[in-house]
Amino acid sequence: MTTGTRPAGTHPTGQPGGGGGMTTNERVKTDLADLLNRVIRLEFDVGQAYETALHRLGSEEMRNVLKDQEADHGGHIEQLSKRVEALGHKAADRADYYSILEKARVVLGDVAGDHGILSAMKANLNELRDTLKAALDSEGFLADDKAVLEHAYLESDRHVRELEALATKAS
Repeated sequence: MTTGTRPAGTHPTGQPGGGGGMTTNERVKTDLADLLNRVIRLEFDVGQAYETALHRLGSEEMRNVLKDQEADHGGHIEQLSKRVEALGHKAADRADYYSILEKARVVLGDVAGDHGILSAMKANLNELRDTLKAALDSEGFLADDKAVLEHAYLESDRHVRELEALATKAS
């Protein structure tokens, strides 16, 4: 091989498939698993915010709605984790540093009472919903992956609407 040229389909290191010994298929699976794990960690973050909100809400009715929503997010984590494992990767198993912000919003919202707590939770869920929408718009997911993401997106969207209605009621 002369300097400056290399066979097609090789990385400058000489590795086939573009470097690192990883094939295009493996790279796509890794990228998809990373994206799903980002969603899982955000689901864990939101779950911790739910716990904070449940301890601070004054209304039993509102706590019951949030308990139901929290259970839905636990189901999302379980389903998304299975999809990551189906891609041959390890699923995220806990929240990340972002959970501090999610919980802080709720604590600060508590200053405004139940309305503030619900508004903070709505902001947290809007971020999750936007992340799920972006994941849905990504290329490369199998139909099963898309179905799990869509289910989580639709439930999160419903949760946002429920929180809006409760926040209005709390004002």
